[in-house]
This record gives sequence, C-alpha cells and structure tokens, in this order.
Amino acid sequence: MTKVSDSNKRRALIIGGSLGGLFAGNLLHQIDWDVKIFERSAHDLDSRGGGIVLQPEVVEVFRRAGVDIQTIDLGVRSQYRTRPDGSIESKHFAPQTQTSWSLIYTTLKAACGHRNYHRAKTVVRIEQDLEAGTVMAHFEDGSCETGDLLVGADGGNSIVRQQFWPTMRPTYAGYLAWRGLIPEDDMPLAARETLHGDFGFANNKGAHILGYLVPGEDNDVRPGHRLYNWVWYRVADERMLGEIMIDRNGHSRGYAIPEGLLADRWVEHLHREAENLLPLPFREVVEATTQPFAQAIRDLASDLSDGSLSSVTLLRFPDPIPPRAPQRPQLTRLHWRTSCRLPRQTLLRLSHGGSGHKLHLASTFASRDRKLAITCFSTDRQLRKLGDPR
Repeated sequence: MTKVSDSNKRRALIIGGSLGGLFAGNLLHQIDWDVKIFERSAHDLDSRGGGIVLQPEVVEVFRRAGVDIQTIDLGVRSQYRTRPDGSIESKHFAPQTQTSWSLIYTTLKAACGHRNYHRAKTVVRIEQDLEAGTVMAHFEDGSCETGDLLVGADGGNSIVRQQFWPTMRPTYAGYLAWRGLIPEDDMPLAARETLHGDFGFANNKGAHILGYLVPGEDNDVRPGHRLYNWVWYRVADERMLGEIMIDRNGHSRGYAIPEGLLADRWVEHLHREAENLLPLPFREVVEATTQPFAQAIRDLASDLSDGSLSSVTLLRFPDPIPPRAPQRPQLTRLHWRTSCRLPRQTLLRLSHGGSGHKLHLASTFASRDRKLAITCFSTDRQLRKLGDPR
C-alpha cells in the first residue's frame, strides 16, 4: 500500500531513526516540513552506545528542535583532564560536560514526536519519479511511502547507499574499541580517588584509553546514580577481530558485540591486557567491569571523483569517522555543525522548489551511531550552486 501525505507541506522521508536521522528530522520539522522517520529496529535504541562529550553544536540542535534546555540536565560536568600513571602524571583545568548516547537519542526522539517515528520499517528499494518530482521508499513489509525528499541515515551498512553505490562499503580500520560502564559507586578506591569527576586518559603502544562520568539509568545525573564510562582503543588484526566478534553463544556478530554477550575468553583477555598495560586507576575500572563490550572501528571512503555522479549533484560532508575513534569529538562536532547548517542553506530552498524539476542526488556517508549520513532526493536546481560545506 502506498501512502501519500494529505498535507500541503513538503514531505521528507528519513531512512534510519538513530542520531543522524533524528538530527535531520528535527531540523526539517522546524522549517515546516512534514517529516516521517523509519527505523528498521523494532525496539527503541536508547540502550545503544555509551558516553559522548557534549558539544555546543548539539545544544544548538536541541534549541532549534524546541527543547527547553533550561529544564533538563544535559550531562555530567568535569573540571580537569587527568593523565594517571599510578599517581597523577598531569592535570589540566578543562571544564566540559559529558552526556550519553541515550540522553541525546531520547531527547531528540521526544522532540520529533512519536507519531512521526516508525519502528520495524526496513527499506528495500527506492524509486524516483522524475516527472512528478517525488521519491518513493519501498519497505520490507510491503508498504510504500512517497515524499519530496529522502534522507538516508541508515548507517554503515546503509541500504540506501548500497542501491546507488554498491561498491562502497566500510572497511576495518585495524583497531577496535573495548568499552565498559560501571556504577560510579562501584569504582575501586584508586580509580575513584584519581579519576572520579575528571576526564581521564592514558596512552600506550597500540592503545589509547579514556574515561569519564556519564548519566545513569533513565538519564539520571544525580551523584551516586551516574555511570563511569571507559573506552580502550586497541590494535587488532582481522583474524583476531573475527574471533572476538563470535559471541558467548557462538554466533558471529560482525563488527560489534553488545553488552553481556562478549565471550568469557575475551573478558579474561581484556583483564589480562589491563593488568599488563594500564596504569592502576584504569586497570581497576576495566577489571571491575563484568560485562564489557566491543566495537570494530570502520572507515568508509566516499571518493566519487570517477565521474559516476556526473548527472547528479553531490553535497560533500567531512569524511566519515568511526563512531568511537579517538578523533571523534572534533569531527563529530563538524558533522553536527553541518547538520545544523544544511536545513538553513539547502532545505529552506527546497521548500520553494517546483515539482517539475529533475531530481538531483545529494549524499554523504557515515556510520550509524554518531554521525549524520544523508542521501537526499530533491527537486531544487539550486543544490548545484552549493559548494563543499567545509
């Protein structure tokens, strides 16, 4: 069954209901688009991921989405950046706020409105009607949706991207992120005395670890209810990665092992590595984590300079980054800033485009958890006039 909006508003179909889709959907809604978000998971995603350093651009998106930021706690503040080596190697005043993936997700999802967010909707095919100036998304359940704009924010294994650029696939970057969350009151003594309340990090050959407090269950930021979030980046070859990604039930998980499913041998391996490589405070928090999880870091090159897009328009965002890479805070800020800029510079123009124009394609590629990935089908020739947003 095909559904068409009754509204006179321009209609946007967002494929992917994670952070990228929610950022785009909320900003489109604020400039008076009729927005529908389609997420393939049948369940809420609010348990995904761990901590994120809160950037000003995220707060700006909240503000534009109509969130009253004066009435909610956006995260946990820290005052210092600490490098422990068993004692304190260095400590620098650098105040910031750490939030969580869950807090950002639930806040943006509430702002977009539950009736605009549709779960268990897996896109299988996209069609363009050049004469009508519309795009149609076909879903696995047999339903179809028609709109004036399609935003593909469906992650590293994007169905949208695979349809148009089937040879572009993420590749393993050669390292993974071990992660863990523990209640702050469960932090061992040395860890609590050295790391609690600060943004801590330490380096070793082929490794980089960082940690900080984040909101706890139900986004609770009260002392005693928060979580300590740590991320340890480690080099691993593809053979080792393949073994790590076989969960405790013997199933291959591809590139991510959720909390509670890491095989016992790898929990023991992680604790041994911590004993040998980490300074005492970080060693303690890793060893105190009973259910660590892991995610491979993958890169996706979006080099379209071969002329394959000669008949379409390309808006190029900053190159995508793995969702939990060490450089993530700086580049994630740039992605979020670009998502803020896109509706003002481009989508407002789309609102005035005629339906008779040829459809053009604008695309960026990024990973599911942290970055805005966009594939837009539009009717506005002015897209050609926009340069690289960087």
